[in-house]
Amino acid sequence: MESPRYIHGVIIGIYLATIGAGFFLASALVAVVSNLSHFDWYPQDINQGSLENFFFLLSGLMVANFVVFLAVSVRYRYLSQPIPFPEMRHFSFSRDRSR
Repeated sequence: MESPRYIHGVIIGIYLATIGAGFFLASALVAVVSNLSHFDWYPQDINQGSLENFFFLLSGLMVANFVVFLAVSVRYRYLSQPIPFPEMRHFSFSRDRSR
């Protein structure tokens, strides 16, 4: 765990809020692309239009997101990990039960 135990509820709340914001941004992206392309890229009738252009836009956004993720993850440093149960410090997980 990288966060103190007493703020886990807050962190879960922030996580769920970002999921909601992602859904909102996805619907806003569909509305913007539909209006800017005059319903050519994201048509009201799926059999007409160029829906593949919208998916190319989404794939470009995913590649940009991946590049940002790589840049952030390379610079990330873990906090020092304390032993969760100090009494288990000498416990062996090996199959040798001769002790």
